[in-house]
Amino acid sequence: MSENGRPLTVLHSQTFCYDGNIPHMIGIYTLLRYEGGKVVPRDDMIGSDFRWWGLDELETAVAAGTITLHVSTHLWMLRRAVKMVRCFVDDWPETAVLQPKL
Repeated sequence: MSENGRPLTVLHSQTFCYDGNIPHMIGIYTLLRYEGGKVVPRDDMIGSDFRWWGLDELETAVAAGTITLHVSTHLWMLRRAVKMVRCFVDDWPETAVLQPKL
């Protein structure tokens, strides 16, 4: 996942055709809790710029065409992430085991 974040929950999952050899790829989009440190884009995002955005600012920039989201990223996913963060902040179950031992 990330050395800067701890997984909190799955936001969305989907299958898609990656290429002729992998016709049924599974995409799992997770909500991470940022825990500090430098954010370094990796994998298919290497070379991308990083910065923090507020949802309103991001929606405005996408609508104006001043930025383009990665093809796998959709505004509804980001809106869902904001809703989920609010759920965790408002109703955080202190005893929740987010990653049980195997």
